[in-house]
Amino acid sequence: MRNSFGPRRRLLFAALPIVAFWANGAVADDGLSAEAYLAYLDALAAQTEQAPMGNASTVGVASGFGLPSGVGFAVAALSDTRERGQGDGADGSMALGLGFGDSINAVGLEVILNITSVLPSDFADSGTVNVKFSRNIDTDSAISVSVANAIKWGDAKNNDVGTTFAYSRRFALQGRSAMISAGYSSNIGTLDDEPGGFIGFGLALTDKTSAGLSWYGDEWVAGVNTTVTVLGEDIQAGISYSDITQKNTKGRLNITFAVMRAGLY
Repeated sequence: MRNSFGPRRRLLFAALPIVAFWANGAVADDGLSAEAYLAYLDALAAQTEQAPMGNASTVGVASGFGLPSGVGFAVAALSDTRERGQGDGADGSMALGLGFGDSINAVGLEVILNITSVLPSDFADSGTVNVKFSRNIDTDSAISVSVANAIKWGDAKNNDVGTTFAYSRRFALQGRSAMISAGYSSNIGTLDDEPGGFIGFGLALTDKTSAGLSWYGDEWVAGVNTTVTVLGEDIQAGISYSDITQKNTKGRLNITFAVMRAGLY
């Protein structure tokens, strides 16, 4: 199959990260981390006659790619348990993100609003704003610096400000799209409260489905994400499991749903 994706469309998918769950591990009581919405990365080989199958996605770790200018997304997430000693009940959050700037010729900027209180009685009473700066090294690789909890309010006021450095590269593996992301974060691991490194690998299973396995500071994260069409709308759905070896917790199941729009401005 001929590669019909132009550079602009490839970058859109590369920066589109949504989810199988996603970066920084899980849906915590303080909400999804910034990169959690940026895990769905396109791994099409650049400038090839035969495009590798699918769009590979790393799971549970930050991405070096950022959203292109004019692209926005909305994501909702649910975890079967809370973190940080907040009990065993399910927890949910949502986020809105926008891309600005030019990561190809200059620096891209991504701004994400996390809403961590989603019940009707206290909707948006708690949340954070995260920012991310990215730069494409070439067609298939990029680096980024992100700041989590740059602005915070409500119950999230006690969250630590965190900085993450990430590198991602897309490549073809046996005719399939593949992705690797690695980096270092000041707030990482099961409780997002220790510095450490991370690395993740994703591989396309079909044209619409990708699986990934990652090491995130002190735990393994595995997941699958796919694109489904509901009433004519493409929805990116993901399911992942954090701390799969139950080294630090009993494990956490995470589910996400996201939609994206290009050309918003």
